[in-house]
Amino acid sequence: MAMQKIELNSMIARNPSFFMHEIDDELICLDEESGNYIGLNQTGKEVWGMLEKPTKVQTIVDAISKRYPTINTIQDDVLEYVNSLHELKENGGLIQII
Repeated sequence: MAMQKIELNSMIARNPSFFMHEIDDELICLDEESGNYIGLNQTGKEVWGMLEKPTKVQTIVDAISKRYPTINTIQDDVLEYVNSLHELKENGGLIQII
């Protein structure tokens, strides 16, 4: 079965099965069951912070667009990024569609 794709109107949230720890400028997300981890850069940390409670992807795009108004690929970049985090195999992805 294909995994549902995240779109601009999708409501997404953090997957609570991941443990988070900040090291220097990175946020490390650890799946305690498998021991696998992923590091999020500054923009990834921004997105993660916006997901403290369930949020629409369009809201994330709007917030990042305000911070970086000269970058015209933000919508595509955010969609690609959140879909990649959603598609992680361990525990159903780092983020989930609500």
